[in-house]
Amino acid sequence: MNASYPNPYLLPLLQILPNTTVIGLLNESRKKKERFDALCKHLKKNSFDVVFLQEVGFKKDYRRIKKCTKKQYQITKFDKECGRLNPMTFLECSGLVTLVKKPKKLEQKMITLPKGSDFANLNDVTLYREYLFTRKALVVDTKISGEKGWIRLINLHLTPYNLFEEENRELRTQQAQYVCDKVINKKNQNKWKLAIVGMDMNDVPGNNSVYQTFLNCGFVDAYNPDQSDSANYPLTYGTVGNNWFSTSNETSFTKNATLDYIMAMGEHQIIPKFKFATVQDLKTPNNLSLSDHNSVCAKIKLAYFEN
Repeated sequence: MNASYPNPYLLPLLQILPNTTVIGLLNESRKKKERFDALCKHLKKNSFDVVFLQEVGFKKDYRRIKKCTKKQYQITKFDKECGRLNPMTFLECSGLVTLVKKPKKLEQKMITLPKGSDFANLNDVTLYREYLFTRKALVVDTKISGEKGWIRLINLHLTPYNLFEEENRELRTQQAQYVCDKVINKKNQNKWKLAIVGMDMNDVPGNNSVYQTFLNCGFVDAYNPDQSDSANYPLTYGTVGNNWFSTSNETSFTKNATLDYIMAMGEHQIIPKFKFATVQDLKTPNNLSLSDHNSVCAKIKLAYFEN
């Protein structure tokens, strides 16, 4: 344990946690170099226009990503909230990082999201951790090579639930509405023709207040652009075959769910058209999953309303 976990101050706490929780925490630092090498190779090979990363909570990890991608991507600044109290802990931020390929210009800002005030409960480690987090939205305005006009990129990680999907849903709904009000509908801001949100929504699709808040704001879901009742939403978290956690039996602490999304909306007469939305459990050469969340990828083409 001492060799695996990067924060010695938390070791006494780990000693009293259930084994499933300890394994989850240790996995965040297990085989890091191998995982980061595989991530860097994947980013460089595919040369994406935009990459949304989350939970890059250590500055050393951020620097590693910045160094390995510098020839192809411009990267947002490291969130100073990460390591604010202790540089060895990942508990204080969402670790939001956005990469953009060959931008002419990149402007970024952090928007602090609402968070609950009743999280300081040591009987529930998950809620106590949430009390320490500063939930944010990382907003980037940029111009991508080959496209005219501003594109707004929103990297987002909403408050999670622990065991049941309904937990903290009211707070996630408030956070979603806050993004809609402050990032999308706020007056006197840069004019953009397309807004894209890449997020761990920490909630499932369908008829729930969090998902519907984004749709009501004007976003189109890459999984189900036409909101068909027969749409098949791919699982993105804790999928069978993902070996970050064991999820192949009914007693597993981690439950399979669709939590991660790409959504987009156009300004005025512009509408986004999605192609090939895919979900992939990225692996290292030694078959280690890069994350407990699978990668979500989508191609977006702009179309125009006809009068």
